[in-house]
Amino acid sequence: MLSAPASSPDHAPVVVEAQREVAAWLARLRPTICDRLIQEQPALLLGSDMALQDNQGRALLVDRLLAQYAEGTRHTYDWQHEHYRGLAHPGLAEQLRPFLRDKSQRSVAREVAICVAWGCEEHGSVDDIISIATSSDESSELRTLAVRGLVEWANGATLEQLRPLAQLDEKADPSDDIAGLVLRALWSHGLLSPADAIRHLRPPRRLNYLGAYYSLHDFLAKTWLPDALPAALEWAAQQPQLSRLADGTGRLVLKFAQLAASHLDIPGVLPTLARL
Repeated sequence: MLSAPASSPDHAPVVVEAQREVAAWLARLRPTICDRLIQEQPALLLGSDMALQDNQGRALLVDRLLAQYAEGTRHTYDWQHEHYRGLAHPGLAEQLRPFLRDKSQRSVAREVAICVAWGCEEHGSVDDIISIATSSDESSELRTLAVRGLVEWANGATLEQLRPLAQLDEKADPSDDIAGLVLRALWSHGLLSPADAIRHLRPPRRLNYLGAYYSLHDFLAKTWLPDALPAALEWAAQQPQLSRLADGTGRLVLKFAQLAASHLDIPGVLPTLARL
């Protein structure tokens, strides 16, 4: 299973991807194998509960993983944040901080640092990731990843700090992903009223992009409060008939109408529905 080290002339991998779990099992049994994998192929140990059982080993794995991205020897990473969960250890926030704060670091290394913090739900990194999410100096891609992680495991106070991001301009949020993520999180936590949600509704910036803002429309329609239907229908009635299909609002108008059809007994629903 083990082949030539990655530093050899032909750069042969230590372990092939198909043998990931076998390698993790052997790494737990033999410290020398574990040490070699940490040094040369740390990504192979991600998502496995078999290899690293102590904080020192986890810290070393994080160190080598980030170093490879920072040095440019690795360029792609596992975007599934749950695979980083096993890297949690007491000094993780301090270990990630240089990558989260230093904008001169390679973008991919900073992305991996966010994923590690996200997967481990490292609350000590929240402020650093909020800084990334709210900084106009960061790329939209990095800001989107930061927001994506924060909305899944941060508390209400953190979400309030993200609220202004629902109104970023097109340059900062070209695909509406940040707006979609923030609005959905605020709504899910009861921090966004129906009236506020309606005020944030607008045509998507990319009509053929099925991202967070697209799914927000479905989520709002599924979780909309029946008592707030008159306000939703009023918004729908104000959308120009000819532009509903062209600007992407027609889908949500239809969903509100379908929901209203099941609640015709609510005052104000039937007359407003008739105007659609």
